[in-house]
Amino acid sequence: METYLRIDINLYAAVLLGFIIIHALLTINFNSVFNKVFLAGAGIMTFGLLVEALTCVLNSSRDPGLRVWSTVMHVFLFVAAPVFTFVWYRLIIHMVGENRTGIRWHHIVVALPLIVQVIAILTTPWTRIFFHVDDQNVYNRGDLFLLFAGMTYIYVALGMVYVHVNRKRIVKDEYLLFVVVSVAILLGGAVQSVFYGPLTMWSSGALGVVLVYFLIQDRMVRVDKLTGAWTRDSFEHHIRRLLDLNPGAVIGAFYLDVNGLKAINDVHGHQTGDSILKSLVNCVRKALDVPHVLARMGGDEFIVTLDTDDPLTLQTYRNKIIDLVREANSKLEGTKWSVAIGHGIFDGTKTAFDSFVHDIDTKMYEDKRTDNGHL
Repeated sequence: METYLRIDINLYAAVLLGFIIIHALLTINFNSVFNKVFLAGAGIMTFGLLVEALTCVLNSSRDPGLRVWSTVMHVFLFVAAPVFTFVWYRLIIHMVGENRTGIRWHHIVVALPLIVQVIAILTTPWTRIFFHVDDQNVYNRGDLFLLFAGMTYIYVALGMVYVHVNRKRIVKDEYLLFVVVSVAILLGGAVQSVFYGPLTMWSSGALGVVLVYFLIQDRMVRVDKLTGAWTRDSFEHHIRRLLDLNPGAVIGAFYLDVNGLKAINDVHGHQTGDSILKSLVNCVRKALDVPHVLARMGGDEFIVTLDTDDPLTLQTYRNKIIDLVREANSKLEGTKWSVAIGHGIFDGTKTAFDSFVHDIDTKMYEDKRTDNGHL
């Protein structure tokens, strides 16, 4: 009974994550790298919860014959913990804004502590630096156990730093969720590392997985699957709520459209057109270093709102977007594209937002007709 009371939270958490994994397999799109990484993390977490519970059962028997099995399971737990925190770090990097593909040198550098740690863990049954299971099947921590804990949670800390540095690019609700999950994982790991006995590390990680799944479900409703921008319905709901709270709000905005996308789709295929839409969203996000909302209004039309009443600021950001589109074009072979942009300052005391959107949409078409090219 004493053993069950130690592991019951692990069992309940594993069952809950099992249901979440099944629901995820049935509902979410696994073409998304983010969703694949989430599922991998959820799987690692579920298996870790069950293995940790089983090690407690084995250790409580004090049967020397179970020592090898206990050692193998503890090796798995020690490997899985830093792998999970690394997955969490990569998930944050991908979601906050790194949409680049391929392996780059900085990915390898950041992964080096994990590689070194895994090698050290795999040799631990002989070196006993992190832990050992004695002849009576009793688990004992090694002299460098706290070093292991510190190296494990360095990825969570790096993720928090990355989120904080890029906080202006993140929706407030998502920023708070990243912080809450990271703090929960750090606290759970700290309690289990400092105090021998409580099983808080894996259960706190399970809480993080559940919260991230809520975020995924929210994004499925709020975010356009192709580009990652907000949907039109989500944007309109956001504006209505904003103006209800502050009827006299002053908002800067851009209305954007890809020039000649239909012709590009006809000649090069819709896959090329889809890549251009994604590229435009990346250019806008890279150009705007202030909090903003970016939404796909339909087809190849997008709207961006940001908190400014300065026309010069809007013009500066417009130029940045155009420069980044030119830069993106310079890396393409064959297919070239450009963007038409209309912009303005909305004043809630003077006009309705629908009329304002019509106005900047008209300016966008004027920009398209002048065909500055922006190439």
